[in-house]
Amino acid sequence: VRNLMAVPVIQENKTVAIVAVANKGADFENEDITNLNHILNMAWPEVERIKGQETLNKERELFKTILFSIDEAILVVDENKKITLMNQQAEKYTGWTKEEAYGKDSHEVFNNVNIKTRKKELDPAAYVLEHKESLLSPVSEILISRDGTQRYIYGNASILASSSNSVKGVVLTCSDITKQYLQEREIETFMNLNLDMLCVADMAGRFLKVNRKFEEVLGYS
Repeated sequence: VRNLMAVPVIQENKTVAIVAVANKGADFENEDITNLNHILNMAWPEVERIKGQETLNKERELFKTILFSIDEAILVVDENKKITLMNQQAEKYTGWTKEEAYGKDSHEVFNNVNIKTRKKELDPAAYVLEHKESLLSPVSEILISRDGTQRYIYGNASILASSSNSVKGVVLTCSDITKQYLQEREIETFMNLNLDMLCVADMAGRFLKVNRKFEEVLGYS
């Protein structure tokens, strides 16, 4: 190094970087400092933008990793009820690929119906966007896939808020509880077909289930 000039990059009264140049054919002068500062003032905002974009990309990748590792169906909906993101479980439950579902109305893809009436249930995304509050799915709900597969589900719809707390969309999540639901139905069927008084209680003696005979004899529903 024959000669060297180093200048600080100052942002908000703090030195955020040092830039150095070396081996000029002649001595460095004050004009060189002025020119280098001028270049840095134009270039540094772009450096900051790139750094910010890299951080944002890392956060997005982390979000996607978490999203696709969760064993629940997750659909992200914008403020217009259009689907912007789905994980693999959501693809499996709805029968739509994320490419097919992108930009579709959420209630077209998330086909939730009442178990007994087979009619469309409340649109969870529309409810959250209108009332600005989260919503739990009813226990009488099933999700019908595009191929007709039916799943008993339980989940919720939550507000997706921006940094300024304005509503930017909705996150729909649900779990497949078909196995648990059918087991519950089998237990209830067995209990109500039995002519004896039957009940299920917890370790503290609190009733969890009673059959019809139990209700008839003791007079309590």
